[in-house]
Amino acid sequence: MYSFENLKKDIFSGREVEFIYKDNKYSISSTRDGKVFTKFNNSDNDVVFNDQNDFEILSIDNRLLKDIFNNNEIKDLIIF
Repeated sequence: MYSFENLKKDIFSGREVEFIYKDNKYSISSTRDGKVFTKFNNSDNDVVFNDQNDFEILSIDNRLLKDIFNNNEIKDLIIF
């Protein structure tokens, strides 16, 4: 199982990810402003973060990303 700790390690080592949760596609990527968590086709709600503390509190629909990953609720995970 790919856990939140695996995700955190990958993100902060410079990797990027895409995944599906509840039929919506999300990504975490790097930009010059920091790392960006976004829902595809809805850039109005992009979240820019630069440290692990901010990463720990990312959420989708009031559910922590940490819980979603640790409960294996994602589909089609792609790691770049």
